[in-house]
Amino acid sequence: MVRPPFSVRQDPGRLDAFHALHEGVPEGLRPSLLTWTLDRYCSFASMFTDEGRVGHLERTINREVVPGGDRTKRSDVGKSLAADDELLLDAADVALTWASEHEVALLTTYLAQARSTYGIGVDEDGDYMIQLRQPEELSSLIEAEATQPGRQAEHLQIAWAKCFGLHPDLNEACTEAVKAIEVAAKPVVTPDDPLATLGKMCGAIRDKPEKWETDSGFDGSVQTMLAMMDLVWKGQLRHGDEDAPLEASQEAAEMTVQTAVLLVSWFRSGRIRLKQ
Repeated sequence: MVRPPFSVRQDPGRLDAFHALHEGVPEGLRPSLLTWTLDRYCSFASMFTDEGRVGHLERTINREVVPGGDRTKRSDVGKSLAADDELLLDAADVALTWASEHEVALLTTYLAQARSTYGIGVDEDGDYMIQLRQPEELSSLIEAEATQPGRQAEHLQIAWAKCFGLHPDLNEACTEAVKAIEVAAKPVVTPDDPLATLGKMCGAIRDKPEKWETDSGFDGSVQTMLAMMDLVWKGQLRHGDEDAPLEASQEAAEMTVQTAVLLVSWFRSGRIRLKQ
């Protein structure tokens, strides 16, 4: 947690506002983020950009960085980035592709100090990306699960990146979350049915909940687990329901993916299992 400055510590009524997260590019972050980003597109102490890297950015975002200007000049690129928060964030996000570990750590610190809604995570290819900030416990859990062997880890990583990245694909995030649970839960719930869907697994547990147990001492833990599986299964939009929205909301997708991370971890680690 960032320590409040002296002026805020002298006025405790300002503490909540100080610690609140800021969307977009907070004013206090802008100079540091701009310098960090420009440095990734320029050689050290150079006033000129690396055209290959600027071209990489333009092809990725499918737009010119300096319309009508000179994209080989640091000053022209800097003016474009300073005038457009979306472009600045995209440029920083793309630059993470080639940033060193030290440079990634520096940007992580900047975002945390500015209480930005954004932090640093990894995408489906394992590359660093800017993403919506998540609770530290969940971020640690997804990092642990995404490095486990097995297809469920790949699906989880894609779901996380599609949900929390700068340009989310929320329906795809929910679909990948479902796939991750299906892979992790199949050996425990429907080992004799390799094609079982998450919906079918929910039905099997609902019909005979006494067949499974968890590490929890709570008598209703299997029903709680089933409710979580139902939340993920029913939260996706791949079944063509005329009354359903065309796009999952950010809030719904976040709940779906976060729940999937927990379920995958529990199934993979044996915390949910068949009774012996």
